[in-house]
Amino acid sequence: MDARRTSIDEPVVVREELPPPVTDDRLRPPATYDSLPYEQVERSTTTHTRAAFSLAQFFHAACGIALTAFGVVTMAKAGFDRPIGEQTAEVLRITQTTAIGIAEAAAGVLLILSALTPRGRIFGGFIGAIVAAGGVFVLAASNATLADLHTERALGWVLAVIGGISLLAAFLPTHVVDSTREHDKVRSEVRV
Repeated sequence: MDARRTSIDEPVVVREELPPPVTDDRLRPPATYDSLPYEQVERSTTTHTRAAFSLAQFFHAACGIALTAFGVVTMAKAGFDRPIGEQTAEVLRITQTTAIGIAEAAAGVLLILSALTPRGRIFGGFIGAIVAAGGVFVLAASNATLADLHTERALGWVLAVIGGISLLAAFLPTHVVDSTREHDKVRSEVRV
């Protein structure tokens, strides 16, 4: 047996590790998600835009507004006291009935609705054809028919012109504008 001798006179050295010194980083509050360091990621975004417009929309809107105004003024002047086919009023030196004013206002509103989108030009052309046909009917009508309708031939010219413009406008092309726009690259860093 080999026993080691321990002398009491020898000092015992114990090495103890001290905690690291307190620095500024330890005094800061814990980091939030907004202030975390991040790793670099590059992203680019592209925006595609398509716009369509037809000159027919302008013509249909103009004809629709004119026809609606013509019909509304006729209805306001002629009134609704008696049967609408017998109430007459003179608008722009043209005698009309309340019923004709209602038809004009309805056709005008439909033309305005067709002007809201380039795809409505076909519908606007259809309404224009109906208005033009009504104008031709009034122009070709006999004096007895005009007396029954309580109107004049001048109304036929107004309807034929407005309807003809709307019908011809339906054949105007649709212009499509495509645009592509790239946005700046977004850089962010996320370190796990």
